[in-house]
Amino acid sequence: AGKQFLAAAPRADHTGGIAHVVEAQRALVDRIIRDWHGPAAPQIASLPGMVHLESLTHQRNQLCLGLNGRTLEPFCIDANDIGLVALGDPASGKTSLLRSIGHQVQHNFPAGTAKLVIIDYRRDLFGDFDDAAILGYAATKSHATELITGVCDGLAARMPTNDVTQAQLRDRTWWRGPQIYILINDYDLVASTTSHPLLPLLEYLPHARDIGLRVVLTRRAAGSTRAMLDPVFAHLIELQAPTLLLSAPPDEGRVFGVPASRQIPGRGTYVDRKGSMEIQLAYVPRRSPL
Repeated sequence: AGKQFLAAAPRADHTGGIAHVVEAQRALVDRIIRDWHGPAAPQIASLPGMVHLESLTHQRNQLCLGLNGRTLEPFCIDANDIGLVALGDPASGKTSLLRSIGHQVQHNFPAGTAKLVIIDYRRDLFGDFDDAAILGYAATKSHATELITGVCDGLAARMPTNDVTQAQLRDRTWWRGPQIYILINDYDLVASTTSHPLLPLLEYLPHARDIGLRVVLTRRAAGSTRAMLDPVFAHLIELQAPTLLLSAPPDEGRVFGVPASRQIPGRGTYVDRKGSMEIQLAYVPRRSPL
């Protein structure tokens, strides 16, 4: 309530004040451990600093992001959701997140039912996936523009027309083809170009679930306020795409409603319409070059 508060120093060594209080607390704990012979307090379960994707089990219609901070069970999202927006510091786990999702799209979906479109200016994901799983890979602005234009041409043919029946709308059977997963690494580099290669997607984002479009976007956390002004980024947030805040500079304040803070690699807070959840991202090692 904004009132001042003074905490009592928790010490049991007949000494007043707060001098050497940490040492006094440690000495007290050591005495309790030494002299108590009853049952021990249960260990508090906590998220590990590393979890490998291959150790997590999940259903085929889900994408496993990592471990749930409350239950320490696999934390998964619906593979048919619109996508995911993730912000974080360098080396916070952003690229590893894309690698993990791409790995699952490649290995967990029946052949030909899902394809990857990768925009990766720094080539951090280069060589991580089989050619058969990739619809397109862009490492430059011109290639990204060409690639997204082609994708949007295909999406235009999937848009429902007036003769599509209600049953077709419900079952999404009026078009054929693979689900398209667009993985965008370092979005701040992509969006900073004079001609934004992703703007053509704006028309199709509201229909993403119906036409088989999924967008997973990662960006550095610094400058997150500016990111909210970007049309594609802002539109994904408006459409209530799930978000993930990894390690971020505390001076960014609240991002996605979560206080920014420094975290270990892969640790973050996932936010969707149901609330927030601390998670530890699953790790997939980079594929060794051929």
